[in-house]
Amino acid sequence: MDALPAVDVIFDDRGRPGILQAATQVQGIDAVFGAAGSDHCFAVERGGRVWSWGFNAQGQAGQGGEEEVQGARVLENTAVRGRVVVWAGAGGQYGVLMGKKVEGDGGS
Repeated sequence: MDALPAVDVIFDDRGRPGILQAATQVQGIDAVFGAAGSDHCFAVERGGRVWSWGFNAQGQAGQGGEEEVQGARVLENTAVRGRVVVWAGAGGQYGVLMGKKVEGDGGS
């Protein structure tokens, strides 16, 4: 967050960053697809790994729990394990991923 120009950020009433007004590459993520909801985001990498961050009160960022996800984190849960994610969608209180099973993986 410190590397972002303050002019591109809308802060909430408590001074926390809320909305980034300019497209910005997240360091360390080689994204080929991205999705943004009202308060959370997904980035899908070329190999099918997915990252998420943002508001998570209803689990819409997919990170488990109801804690806000302050920075981009790799999504690792049973919904994506053994799958290559190829698409993501996000809205107000939801996040949805589309993927395909990795060949040779005996998981469901």
